[in-house]
Amino acid sequence: MTLRFLVALVSLLVFTQPARAQQLARQTLEYDASYSPEARGFLAPTLVPLKFDGQFAIWYLLGEPVVNCTGRWLNSDQVSVKTPGGDTIVAQAGDAEAYNLMLVAQAGAPDADSRPMGERGGHIAAFCDAGVVAQNGDDGFNVAGSPNWDRFLCRLNAKFRIVDGGDGRVDREAEDDCQAIGGSWYSAEEAKGLIRAGLTFEDVRVKSVEVNVGEAIKRHEKALWRDTSFAHKAAKATALGERMGPASPRGAAAAQMVSAMRAQKAGQAPSPSLLQEFDRQLAELLAGLPDPAAFTADWRSKDEALVRGQLARVRAIEPALLAAEDRLARYRVRLDREARDAPEEPSNDPPANTGGFSFGPVLSVEKY
Repeated sequence: MTLRFLVALVSLLVFTQPARAQQLARQTLEYDASYSPEARGFLAPTLVPLKFDGQFAIWYLLGEPVVNCTGRWLNSDQVSVKTPGGDTIVAQAGDAEAYNLMLVAQAGAPDADSRPMGERGGHIAAFCDAGVVAQNGDDGFNVAGSPNWDRFLCRLNAKFRIVDGGDGRVDREAEDDCQAIGGSWYSAEEAKGLIRAGLTFEDVRVKSVEVNVGEAIKRHEKALWRDTSFAHKAAKATALGERMGPASPRGAAAAQMVSAMRAQKAGQAPSPSLLQEFDRQLAELLAGLPDPAAFTADWRSKDEALVRGQLARVRAIEPALLAAEDRLARYRVRLDREARDAPEEPSNDPPANTGGFSFGPVLSVEKY
């Protein structure tokens, strides 16, 4: 091999490698997406779509695709919740948690002349689980994943869209993300060919997300129990006043106490401290009766019925709450396992406003 040939070969490698690396450079897309979840479990039909933003990044490491993404939930205080009693309430900030946020990045599929087929033509999708979603003032966290080439790019007949009304186009029973939205996977060789040809992703949407509203249900049930307890105490105080004689000073005091307590309640669920004060004043009234034991005996069955009813309500609701918490716990366990197995990537500054994420470097693929 002549020196001139070696120089020519080195020159060819130097000047052709950057072009190839550019084709395989990391793509990072900023997204701002809305999603209306399907009404199921404790989720009521949504009045305001859930809003998310973040980043979706794809790069290549040692001949393999690497995917990472971030998610931030922007309106966690606008979730419609269906209570066990059938009412619809809006979750307060911090009472709902979004998880298992699955994102879809899309690109127009090329035609025979390698031109994108446009909005109505076939599309190519890649998927990313956003990990721990930033929400309720807490940072998010995610680690990169490296899908196999034959589970990297999904062939779609049309652009994937989620419209108001929820995930009607998503098969929730399908464990395969591509099949769930009516697609089929490109083979490893097909996927590599598309990447070599310079496939560029242009669009990120929400495929699906889970929302745990257990805390909203618990808050609602506690408030409902305090309301029920308050009404029970008011009825007992009224009965005490009647036992003492409505025209007597103590009977009048009982009526005034009930009025004062209702004024403090002011149409809201009573606070625990107000209920404690109610109990204290009831005890004082009861002590003024000539035979407090007889009154206590008369009300014992009512007191016990109140507690039994509440316990029965808790037992009826508890299985659904525990099941929802178990799904969230199992998802967190899976994230922890994936974090241990994640591809190594140099740390850099996390994307702004998405919290606690790092994306790896841009590396070209040389081991196809």
